[in-house]
Amino acid sequence: MSLPTLRRVLRRQLLALFGIILCNGAAFATERPEPGSQLIVRLQSKPAEVGAGEARAASVREPEERFAAIEKALGLQDLVVERHLGEDVILLRFADATGSERRAEVTALLRAHPEVQRAEPDGRVYPAFVPNDPGLSSQWYLYEAYGIQAYNAWDLQRGLPGITVAVLDTGILDHQDLDPGRVLPGYDFVGGDADPTDPGTYTVAGDCEPGSLAKDSTWHGLHLAGIVAAAADNGVGVAGINHASPLLPVRVLGKCGGLYSDIIAGVRWAAGVAVPGVPSNPRPARVINLSFSAPERCDPEIQRAINDATAAGAIVVAAAGNGNGSDISNVLPAGCDNVIAIAATDRIGTLASYSNVGSQLALGAPGTQIYALYNSGATVAGADSYASLSGTSVAAAQVSAAVSLLLSTQPAFTLNNIRAILQQSARPYTGGCPSVQGCGAGILDLRAALRLAAITTPGDPASNRDGGGGGGGCVLAPDAPAQNGVAWLLLGLWLVLLRLRSHSGRV
Repeated sequence: MSLPTLRRVLRRQLLALFGIILCNGAAFATERPEPGSQLIVRLQSKPAEVGAGEARAASVREPEERFAAIEKALGLQDLVVERHLGEDVILLRFADATGSERRAEVTALLRAHPEVQRAEPDGRVYPAFVPNDPGLSSQWYLYEAYGIQAYNAWDLQRGLPGITVAVLDTGILDHQDLDPGRVLPGYDFVGGDADPTDPGTYTVAGDCEPGSLAKDSTWHGLHLAGIVAAAADNGVGVAGINHASPLLPVRVLGKCGGLYSDIIAGVRWAAGVAVPGVPSNPRPARVINLSFSAPERCDPEIQRAINDATAAGAIVVAAAGNGNGSDISNVLPAGCDNVIAIAATDRIGTLASYSNVGSQLALGAPGTQIYALYNSGATVAGADSYASLSGTSVAAAQVSAAVSLLLSTQPAFTLNNIRAILQQSARPYTGGCPSVQGCGAGILDLRAALRLAAITTPGDPASNRDGGGGGGGCVLAPDAPAQNGVAWLLLGLWLVLLRLRSHSGRV
């Protein structure tokens, strides 16, 4: 191999190894001990045999000396004293090559020794983020036993600004509990302009069809937006599930529902796919929430729009619909392919009676009395307010927010990755699935999903350890040992490159 070729090969290897270190979070000065790699040992207390001052001086070295005698008696060579934690208490570290079975054996030997009072693995605690929003007490779905476990999940991930969440619905309103800096301009496909403001969906009798009833405005899009992205820890109102990612409001529903044509255009535009006659979307969504339904099989053009959005990198989440147990194979868009279809559950962890079911369901999420943003106006917008709504719509919004946090953890995740993570981490329904058609994998568990995401490789196969596809990415393994060998190899390669440079004058 020629000298220039050797230099190029070594440079590539050096960059690759730097990538490994960055991917796994290893650093020369800030390595985190592998779980189980350290022991906290308390030795049996000894009666004082010297004066108080001499005892204090001796206490600095005595535990280490006493442990050396214990180690010799047991014939151990696996442990290093890291530091003293107090009188008769020391922190021990296993040698890097010590496997888990040997660690367990050594720990048992120490516990059985008469000079050892306790020997326990060094543990780890985590900060617990709980926002200060006063309405949290009404947001049962964030923290109760059959909620989504958001409090614990927020210590793992709270969202990234680069992951856009699109809510295709009735539009949006300004609200004291929405950060305007996180709400993107959006688009109105009902009115055909760039203003997605919700003008109200109120109707008078007969507005939509002969015999239709009068209805007040629902402010449905605002409510869903609040579930996903209400400002957290601002001392006002409620907390959304994602605390950093931008929200893209796309108006596709009006007074009498939404047209297929507007939904087709809205799905494509939200994902960054060109729509003739409409300005391009500069912030394509990675998550698209569809919280509406019709009792129809998936329309071929809506399916093509969803396929286009998926190919562009978006994850489409759809509400199962509130048809009291209808099969979603006959519900649009939940019955379409390339969709994560969501059922609704109640406060005791059972499938809600109004929720549709079916083999195409991915999982369920809380859908009963979900407290979020609202508006006081019965027809046109009035004052900011809050309200509890029920249905598969609000369940789907929670899953859309969860997907945005999973993508914030690993942006290269594919639809198959996301679906597998959500289903494999879901908690069982109370009493199981009440329908022969199927209910999906269980109830969304956001913390468990994020923990699984941390050890999942981006790629197409629906596996929690899959490979290939998805544009690559790191294999995130928090329990992997520190890369000491890699660090020394890097140093060696760097010295070789310097040596080559001294001979050739350049690298």
